[in-house]
Formats: sequence, C-alpha cells, structure tokens
Amino acid sequence: MRWPDFLLPFCLSAVLHASVLLPGAPYRPAEARFKKGASAVTLDIVTPEVVPPPEVAPPPEVTEAPLPEPAARVELAVEPAAPVELPSTESNPEDRGVRSLAMLDGFTRPVYPAASRRRGEEGTVVFSIEVLASGERGKIEMMSSSGYSRLDRAALEALEKAEFIPAALLGRPVSSTKRIAFTFRLEDY
Repeated sequence: MRWPDFLLPFCLSAVLHASVLLPGAPYRPAEARFKKGASAVTLDIVTPEVVPPPEVAPPPEVTEAPLPEPAARVELAVEPAAPVELPSTESNPEDRGVRSLAMLDGFTRPVYPAASRRRGEEGTVVFSIEVLASGERGKIEMMSSSGYSRLDRAALEALEKAEFIPAALLGRPVSSTKRIAFTFRLEDY
C-alpha cells in the first residue's frame, strides 16, 4: 500500500478524535460502522437523534400572607433584691488594703530543644515559684510535667534566669507564690 491510501483515513480519524477530546467541543455520542473496501477503509458515522430537554413548568406564584398581630404587651414588676451583708474584715486591717501580684521582669522565652523539635515533642509544664519580698526567686516546684524531660528542663532554665517584681500589700513588698505555665508548640516557635 502506498502512503496516499492511508492519508484520508488518518485525517478523518484525527478530526474525529479532536472533536471528541478537545474541551469545549460539543459532545455528540456517535456510532461508527466500518466497511472494508478493496484498498481502503470506509467509515460511516451515524449520529443519534437529538432529543430536546423537557420543558420546565414555571414556579408557582407566591402570595403574601398577612402578618399576625403582635402579642399583648406584658409588664413585669421587679422588686429590688435584699442587700447582702459581707463578712467584716475588722480583725485584720491589711485584708482591706490594695494588693498587687508578683510579676515577671526581664523574662525571655525558653529555648525549644532541637532534639524535641525533631521528635515532634509538644506539651505544657506548670511551675509554682516562691517570690520573696526582696524580689529574689525562692523555691521552684514543678506542678505538672509536659511529659518530656527536655522541655521541662528548658522551661526551668528560662525560669531560673528570670527576674521578679514582688507582690505588694498596702504598697509594701511581701512574699508570695506564683504559678507559671510554659506551653511548647512546634507551630509557635
């Protein structure tokens, strides 16, 4: 066979494939019947009848119903509550004074240990720390662990480097206990 014998069937096939596969081309299901001739293939394309979509009935008309009349207005009489007597604090005059809590001063965030980052360790560690009237750090206790000793140590090291402002009562510094929680989350560091 010579190449011109293949040219017409090849072109027809290319056009058929392009019309089916190209986006945006109208989709038409077709049925192909092949008849073998002497030296070429004859292709008959039969397209099915296109059925128009069914007609959609128009939506029913909406009629507005009258709004119901508002309910009768009800007024409630409210009596004032009886006054509550607070316990007297005459026994200790300092109990009535102005108070301020101990605060951290010059605190830097703990370093997230590299090994904990690689292992995906996260958690919260809570410490109770005694702040003396002089502003010095007293006893430190771990109230709850993060579950990872590396994270607990990092938080403790940061807390040991921190400085404190003592609590005050009537303007005078007093010793107090403060709870501090450190949360280690990979997305925060």
